[in-house]
Amino acid sequence: MSWPVISLLVAIAISHLLAASVIAELGKGQGNPFLAVRAISLMVFFYMVVSGNATVITLILTEGLAMALVIGLWVRAWQKEHPGVGLVLAASMVSLFAAASKASSLQFTLGSWEFDANSIYHLAQIPGLFLLLAAIQRRAGVLEDQPARQIANVAAPV
Repeated sequence: MSWPVISLLVAIAISHLLAASVIAELGKGQGNPFLAVRAISLMVFFYMVVSGNATVITLILTEGLAMALVIGLWVRAWQKEHPGVGLVLAASMVSLFAAASKASSLQFTLGSWEFDANSIYHLAQIPGLFLLLAAIQRRAGVLEDQPARQIANVAAPV
């Protein structure tokens, strides 16, 4: 796969992360300004990719804005003491650490295995994914314990 395709997939994944964070923290139909900002930054990035002008800096700027909104929403949830939020924030910090390791020139050898900055980056993301899974499971368990209410023929937590 080429870099433009992969970077667009990353941008789309981050868009879903922002949308899910808006719904989890603010509720459906709320947070439209967040999603409008995201739509604009996604369109700018898409245009840059299609025109052949996208760079790593472009990706960092547009996706960094979206991730800042995501972190802001989860910090708000943490202040309200919502379940599993500490794990989501910890997963984000692990991912930030992983990105910093990729930007470094860190490398080492363990036996016959050589680890460059890119290898360390990918390995460092694994604990973050497990933290995120634990957070999702914890939040899902809390939501299952709540009584359901009827909204437009769909059962939803109260």
